[in-house]
Amino acid sequence: VTPAVVKKFRENLLALRKDPALSGELFRRMDAVYSKILPGYGKTDPAAVYFIIGSEKQFQAMDTDVQTREDQHVYKLFPRDFWLVPPQAP
Repeated sequence: VTPAVVKKFRENLLALRKDPALSGELFRRMDAVYSKILPGYGKTDPAAVYFIIGSEKQFQAMDTDVQTREDQHVYKLFPRDFWLVPPQAP
């Protein structure tokens, strides 16, 4: 990505703030976008794996919300839950 491409992108982004229809368009798209990344917001994708990073209070709130809406739970993962696996020989 060249500096000229970055400059053009930023200028176009700044020009959007002058568009009076911008907020309406963003709100129109919000549900479709948020439901893909926030569990419990709209219809979730059953094939998706969602991650959240937060405090114990946030985990508790998210678990309660997801359990109420979808009868599922939020599970905590810790760094020790991930490990490197050596490649398998063919």
